[in-house]
Amino acid sequence: MKELIKKRKRNANRIIWITLAIIVGLSIIMAGPANQVLNSYKSFQAKNVDEIMSLYDTLESGKPARIKTNGLDDSGYYYGSKNKADFTYTLAYFDDYIVIVKQPGYDKYLNLFDDEGSIVVENIKQTSISQEGQDRIIEDFAEYLEVEPEEMENAFYPFVVGAVGITSYSTIYLVSISAVFIVGLALFLYKHYRALNDLEKEFSAEEMDRIDEEMHDALFRHKNMVLTPHYLICFQGMDIKRQVIPIDSLGWVYKIITTTRFYGIRTGSTYALQICINHSKKELTINMSEADVERVIEFLSAMDTKAVLGFHKSFRGAWNRSRDVNQFREEIGIDNIVDDESEATA
Repeated sequence: MKELIKKRKRNANRIIWITLAIIVGLSIIMAGPANQVLNSYKSFQAKNVDEIMSLYDTLESGKPARIKTNGLDDSGYYYGSKNKADFTYTLAYFDDYIVIVKQPGYDKYLNLFDDEGSIVVENIKQTSISQEGQDRIIEDFAEYLEVEPEEMENAFYPFVVGAVGITSYSTIYLVSISAVFIVGLALFLYKHYRALNDLEKEFSAEEMDRIDEEMHDALFRHKNMVLTPHYLICFQGMDIKRQVIPIDSLGWVYKIITTTRFYGIRTGSTYALQICINHSKKELTINMSEADVERVIEFLSAMDTKAVLGFHKSFRGAWNRSRDVNQFREEIGIDNIVDDESEATA
């Protein structure tokens, strides 16, 4: 089984890397909206404060605070490049004090109202505004009001706080759906990683040795499959029950042709071996050339198998009703019907 194990590891690694790339990509894309949702949760948990000391105590305890403001003003200061403001600084009038509020983007503060006249803020240990910048805001404000900077400094809350944005429900739904999708991808990845051990679970050491011997002297070999006297072994996918199929589990096998057309003009055809497995709702499709499909069917016809070989339009409903080769053969009257179609066209 070394050949099968090698291909399974290759398939698993491919799936793992692709899935990891999708998870990482989604995580990066959703980092911003996820942070907004977290901020919304903070806003729901915010404590209502109405005095400057209550604001200080609440923020120092690490909790967000909801303050009722008499209005918000653009301070005129922002942090970022010449053409883009990563953060801007807003002046919030609260309890006869002015609080400098750091917020994302530029001129966005009107969107940060939780309800009329209130805004949610949190403590930020480090700010992108220097003490010099903070002093200049105070000086500019003092100049505007025509008072001394020292007098105006006492009207400012001594710390810069961070604004907590209010997120729309659509963003919450988007993040929730993405989170479920990411968890699903993680479980999918874990399942395929664990699937590498399926061989040991499904087959004894003696069975694996027997399969190895038969694969060494295979009746037919293709890059996607191997046919031995007792097994059809498919290298595609990771489902072990659809990879190592006992010959007596084959129910219906036929050739399928997919024709491609461009503006009604036939441009080509692809061929595949279609396999219906006993008691399985999902069919197995193995891509190969038309000649290879016909060779596999010829080999199977010479073997001791109950599988129905070839396609007839009346077979489809019969197979879907039973999915059991014995009932299938009995319903279609396999000894009497004439197989006038050997292939299905898609």
